[in-house]
Parts: sequence; C-alpha cells; structure tokens
Amino acid sequence: MSERQSHGLVYEKSVKDKLGLLDYENNQSYTSKYDAKTKDGKPVSIKTEKYKTSVELGDYFRNANIDEDFYMIVSFWEKEKTNIVEEYHLLIPAEVWKSFFKREFDERIKELIFSASNERSYDSIWKEKIKQLSEDYGKPIIRLRPKRDHKRQKRMQCAIMYNDFIKLHELYKTEDLEN
Repeated sequence: MSERQSHGLVYEKSVKDKLGLLDYENNQSYTSKYDAKTKDGKPVSIKTEKYKTSVELGDYFRNANIDEDFYMIVSFWEKEKTNIVEEYHLLIPAEVWKSFFKREFDERIKELIFSASNERSYDSIWKEKIKQLSEDYGKPIIRLRPKRDHKRQKRMQCAIMYNDFIKLHELYKTEDLEN
C-alpha cells in the first residue's frame, strides 16, 4: 500500500470515529465500493485530497454501477496531509450519480483497457487512444482517468475536478452526518 493510500485509511478512521460511522461490510481494502455506513445502513464514501485538486474516485466501472443513494465526505488538506482546510458532506441520489457516466462508452473503455499492452513500445499508441477517447467522451462532471504502466497496470479510473466538485456540493450538501 502506498503512503497516499495509508494516509487515506488513517483519515478515514478518524472521520468514522468523529461522525460515529460504522465499517462497511465487505470493506476489505482501499478498493472497496464504500468506506463506511451510517447507523441506519446508508453507504458512505470518504475521500481526502490535496487542496483544490481533483477528487479521485477510483475504478470507473465500480463507480458507474452505484445503484443506491450514498453519502460522500470529501476533505481537502494543505501543506501537511493532517492539515484539513475544508470538509464537505454530500448526499448523492443514485439516479443523479448514474447520470454522470456516459455508459455508451463502456465497451470502448473495456476494449481500450483489455487491448492495451504494458510494453514501452505501446506508449505512443496508448497516448493516441486515450487522447481520442477523452475527446469523444467530453468533459462531463466525472472525468476519465486512464491508468497504465510498464508492469501490469491497465485500468480506467475517474475523478471530479475541484471546481465541479464544489458545484456538486452546492446541489447535494447535507448536514445529516453532523453530530
């Protein structure tokens, strides 16, 4: 696990403790669908990011397949990862969340990932393919973040740009999680 992921898990625990959240069932790793749940069972996603950077959401397909309303807690840090300068709480309806994904691109995304090589000789082809996909996909609120390295990594992540996240918060902010 990287330092970034480790920090996220430490912060996740502090948020759970502060807000009285419970562990989410089947939350075995940092790649789980949700990070916590409320006492009444509603799922919670907890994110921590550097101030004014994108909110990294993880796997595109895991996010695109969310089918229940959920809370999202996003905290931003500045200078030191423990120096939280902003914290946002949202309650996002599943139908709204689903609308942020252009599902007509699913097969094209799968093909991009499955057909990619991790060889260095594939680098220029990869760059061209992701450039074309990104242009065609456009710039909806949830953006594509293709990932590939020269070992084994080939996947499609996604993220929300900081300014788009702030707009999303204005629409779906909640005080339900306040103690």
